[in-house]
Amino acid sequence: MMAATYPLEVIQAARLMKGNPNLKDTALNEELKKYDWDDSVKSLCSFPQTLELLNEKIDWMQKLGDAFLDQRKDTMDAIQRMRAKAQAQGNLQSNEQQKVIVEAAAAQPAAPGQPAPPAEQTVIKIEPVNPQVVYVPSYNPTVVYGSYPPAYPPYYPYPPAYPWGAAAISFGVGMAVGAAVWGGCNWGGGDVDVDVNKSNNFTNNVNRGDKATQIKNERNSRQSQGGKQSFNHDPSHRKGAQYRDKGTQQKYGRGNSPQAGSRDAYRGRGDEHSRRWGWAAWRVGEHSRRRGRATWPVGGHSRGRRRRSTATRWRRA
Repeated sequence: MMAATYPLEVIQAARLMKGNPNLKDTALNEELKKYDWDDSVKSLCSFPQTLELLNEKIDWMQKLGDAFLDQRKDTMDAIQRMRAKAQAQGNLQSNEQQKVIVEAAAAQPAAPGQPAPPAEQTVIKIEPVNPQVVYVPSYNPTVVYGSYPPAYPPYYPYPPAYPWGAAAISFGVGMAVGAAVWGGCNWGGGDVDVDVNKSNNFTNNVNRGDKATQIKNERNSRQSQGGKQSFNHDPSHRKGAQYRDKGTQQKYGRGNSPQAGSRDAYRGRGDEHSRRWGWAAWRVGEHSRRRGRATWPVGGHSRGRRRRSTATRWRRA
């Protein structure tokens, strides 16, 4: 969810991993030092299956990131409702890859001048059996969660190469996580927590010395409790990608043109991997969000050709 708030960087990271499928461990860390991406995006490079899913479904990724930014607690609560539906259908159970834990959410203190929080809630947690190995699940949401009213189908993409006819939930190859996992869900508080020590360690691994120091200083300057702090969105990593509404734009924007970063990326003034495809892919994702059209099949037309007017491009697509 953190990485989904930086859609253009996710696209760039997916392109890196697709072109270098054997990158892992120390070699991956050294390669990531070349890129000025948010650490949440860099951590996804340890989970190429998840990275590929977000890259293939740009419009869905953007909606997820926007919902997380604007309605964080609502998004976390929605995840719990979906997990409860899957469990009720008998499709969410502990196995060799994961532990399913049902427990009471931690009590949250009332804000000053606000009524007491609702009574204790039950949350469903999913954790890897081996903390050092994560298995990414693949599933058809209509099978796992059950049927939906026709007017409200589940807006959730099938993973790439979904194994049709397999079990309700299938798991890919286990991925050794190393230091790549440093966040966790605060279900009772409706937020995502960052383990400061673990995230600082990951920052050291995937960033050059001066950049790592800058990131850690900024992180350590924010308030922490018990070695943890809430996720802090950095708008500089949006690279010009629009927020979904004016309120969010004003909250996170810095007075720059929302398309400036994308234009610079397209013209080759930013990160090397922002050129051509980065800008074109994001514009295609934006168009698909507004028009409900496909993403990559249309985006391919923009590569290697002169830019035409928007109307001409989409008529031909």
